[in-house]
Amino acid sequence: MFQLIVLFFLSSVSYAQIWSDLSIQQDIYLHAIAFSDSSTGWIAGDSGYVLKSTDAGSSWNKINNFPFTENLLDVQVLDSSTIYFLSGATTSGSYFFVSTDAGETWETNQFFLLNVFITDFHFVNKDTGYAVGLNGQMFKTYDRMQSWEELSDLVNAFPNKKVAFINDSTGFVAGGRFDILGFIKKTNDGGRTWKNVAITIEPINNLYFINEDTIFAVSGDPDLGGWIYRSDDKGENWELLDTLSGFFLLQGIDFSNRNLGWVSGAATILNTTNFGSTWQIVREDSDFVASIASNNGRDFWFVGSNGYIYKYEDTTGTLVNIKDELQSSINIYSEAVFPNPFNSSARIKFYLADAAFTSIELYNILGEKLKTIYNGFKDAGNNELFLEMKDYASGSYLLLFTFDGITRTYKINLIK
Repeated sequence: MFQLIVLFFLSSVSYAQIWSDLSIQQDIYLHAIAFSDSSTGWIAGDSGYVLKSTDAGSSWNKINNFPFTENLLDVQVLDSSTIYFLSGATTSGSYFFVSTDAGETWETNQFFLLNVFITDFHFVNKDTGYAVGLNGQMFKTYDRMQSWEELSDLVNAFPNKKVAFINDSTGFVAGGRFDILGFIKKTNDGGRTWKNVAITIEPINNLYFINEDTIFAVSGDPDLGGWIYRSDDKGENWELLDTLSGFFLLQGIDFSNRNLGWVSGAATILNTTNFGSTWQIVREDSDFVASIASNNGRDFWFVGSNGYIYKYEDTTGTLVNIKDELQSSINIYSEAVFPNPFNSSARIKFYLADAAFTSIELYNILGEKLKTIYNGFKDAGNNELFLEMKDYASGSYLLLFTFDGITRTYKINLIK
């Protein structure tokens, strides 16, 4: 077993909190943002507006090869090469756009039901994905969108706003209608059956997964305010954490660790420093802030209406008056990938004594990066991820583990 011990000595740390306005000078609603790795980010906007950053979010440029001019509602990055965009309601139906070469080329997939407004989607791998509709519909594809299967539904006719899966089997759908009902539904069998796990007073707009056990949900009403919920038992039961009076139609949510999190909505950005128990307004603007993303667990980007792009940067100052000793340990198991060698798929296992921002990347034996397997926050304790390599040739590969800046490599062997 490999064990890495890192020692830090400090007693006081100063923090510089910097807000940077990176907004584009366009009357374009920017609906969603996502990063594929620490350098590359994507933004989905109205009128086919796709922005890309290749310098860790310092600048954003419109790409000119995107094959669509209608509104784009969402973006998902599956790995460093595979990016999906969604366009919901157009005169000719809903569309999905996918690139498997980091945006060099794009494939257009028209949804087969022209009268269905797709509101959100989530792919768990390149073959299998889910889509939800404005009138309660749920769909699943097994073959890269060549065909779709309609799934059963418990709450018919109420809008679905969010679909998200934490593994191949377990997923959630959230939504509702103003002044009538909000809901969260859960499946444990890949969407075959669903059960209601939460009924709320207003629509649930978004979900965020700290890990498989802990999930946050945000809700809101234009007149009454916003609500934030948390589940600590895999989404089975939900606790109302905070009620925010005023015009807090909450939609965006992200966390840098178990304590520090962000939510956004109508003209407002809020954060928490106590795992969501209470929230404070940190920024008020005139625009709707629709989506939040981070590329490293420390810096955050916020996008929204009227070309809104803001970056929040939290930098640590000089360490002084050395007194206290902080210890962080990371164990990468001797059998970090099991089985190894493997055929097509395997499991990645590692242990974190402390919560850490985690990146796991796949390289070939020549040191060329092939894809990002995971890039985000991982909680303390045992962690496990799924490694899918059925599209790769037999041979030796390298996994690069990075935990809060600490890196190690691990050799794996694919045999078909």
